[in-house]
Amino acid sequence: MQGRENCAAFTILSFGRGRLNIEPSAMRYIEPHGHMVSRVTDDYLEMVTAGCAAVCEPAFWAGFDRSSVDGFFDYFAQLTEHEPKRAAKFGLPHFTWLCINPKESEDVALAAEVIGIIPKFLDRPTVLGIGENGHLAFIDPPFCDFDDPQQVKVVELDEVCRTQQVNDGAFASIDDVPRRALSLTIPTIMARPRLFAIVPGPAKRQAIRDTIEGPVATTCPASILRRHPDAHLFIDRDSASLLARS
Repeated sequence: MQGRENCAAFTILSFGRGRLNIEPSAMRYIEPHGHMVSRVTDDYLEMVTAGCAAVCEPAFWAGFDRSSVDGFFDYFAQLTEHEPKRAAKFGLPHFTWLCINPKESEDVALAAEVIGIIPKFLDRPTVLGIGENGHLAFIDPPFCDFDDPQQVKVVELDEVCRTQQVNDGAFASIDDVPRRALSLTIPTIMARPRLFAIVPGPAKRQAIRDTIEGPVATTCPASILRRHPDAHLFIDRDSASLLARS
């Protein structure tokens, strides 16, 4: 795994039936950010040979036309139908984030159209990220509602989340980070039959402690995962460093 900056070895925490199961992983890795839509099939073979256990693909690749809702629909279909089939030929699970990036969501009309098509792709397992402030998707603590009646909506981003986007290299400065983003709501996420959250790195250690050992509360949206019957949390040594049981 040395030399692969996007890869990490993980421990798997599984929530369900009122208990937490811990499964240390072997020396395999998860690719948390791979734009496989731009790669050839041989790349899947090389990843499996190198020990890849799963690949996650965000819908952010700049090479796909996302200027219209039809473009988004074709892109989402590629990521949820074609790519999983390609990966399955090599026994590699493929997951994706269906999203419109924060800059694109500033076009409110386009964002509304994309919101309208996302529910058509929600009948499959869901992969999530947990933010430094404990958010799920882009549902930040100040705006979290465990009983939100909407499925998908444009949300406000708090300052912790916006700062994270700069620290992650997505934007050059805080002034460049949009104040709104498109996000699934908490009830939509919790309605999926199976959930996976991939949370590596030291910046997430407080969020992981709050998610696993804190109260289930909107102050840490990710804590709601403990109430899901089939949720799986992939963490590494750094993100687990504040856990009492680590």
